[in-house]
Amino acid sequence: YDWYALALTAGQSIIVDADALGPGLTITMRLFATDGATRLAFTQAADTDVSQGYHPVWICTAPTAGTYYLRIASYSGSGTYRVATGAAARTTERGRDQRDVFASYSDDGGLAWSTPVRVNNDPVGYDDWLPEIAVMPTGQVACAWYDWRDASAGTCGGESNIYLAASANGGTTWREQGSVTNIGTAWSSVSTNIIPNEGDYLSLFASAQGYAVAWSDGRDFNPNVYMAAVPPATVGVGASDARTFRLMAGAGPSTASAHLAFGLPEAGRARLVIFDLQGRRVSTLLDGALGAGSHAADWNLTDESGQRVGSGIYWAMLESGGRREAARLIVLR
Repeated sequence: YDWYALALTAGQSIIVDADALGPGLTITMRLFATDGATRLAFTQAADTDVSQGYHPVWICTAPTAGTYYLRIASYSGSGTYRVATGAAARTTERGRDQRDVFASYSDDGGLAWSTPVRVNNDPVGYDDWLPEIAVMPTGQVACAWYDWRDASAGTCGGESNIYLAASANGGTTWREQGSVTNIGTAWSSVSTNIIPNEGDYLSLFASAQGYAVAWSDGRDFNPNVYMAAVPPATVGVGASDARTFRLMAGAGPSTASAHLAFGLPEAGRARLVIFDLQGRRVSTLLDGALGAGSHAADWNLTDESGQRVGSGIYWAMLESGGRREAARLIVLR
């Protein structure tokens, strides 16, 4: 092994590039945290890679100031090598470091997309990756990802948790809901084929009851699949994302019909749809232009084929002007 000490400042991004290798030589390049034990970045470089014009390289952002350690090891063969290091310049990319989570939405089948919005609020230098998005029947959107901000001191972001954020306005603004995991994973202590493995992969599912998150977890020192059930998020509404219209259902369970009253702050297209608990569309009550002010619609408790729906819980979702509001309906037979 050859070891090199690298003094980095908080938020500084470093590039490590294997740009010259002797014939038949393959090396590995690893970056260790300030504790000298936690592994943060890795790649393998062969002389044939360099000869084809490709330089094996990685970039890593230091979350804290200190001395980090670059280790070069011979994987196969022997000979000379040259590794170049340098500071990475942030130019036009949206992310603040090696990886941030961004979300975007489309209202026309993907022809046009909204301006991407950053979801995570961790400090600069911590990795955020493998995000998943899911949408409840009410229209609430959630995003989950691997997050490293809660890592122990000295590991420099070498321990992961699963974080969740939610949006009450279709992804226009986001608010973090905190960590889903109750124990972080120190991937350098987990037995896998690559250390650090850093958690492959993540899944997020949504229903009217809330969210289910599944992820690769190393708390047993061997990657296993863990899962957590998360109730619908409590998403605060600020001045920038206030929803100025509301949807109200008639009080009490419905047996013959359901009365839905709502108000719109301005004229425009409005859509009112009934969903079941599995998120399937049951009936579209209205879809067209409406004026500003108070409106109402009645649901006769039938689906789009005219069949009477069964007992259970349903959701009415109103969408207008890029905003969404939902009301729960209980049907008794």
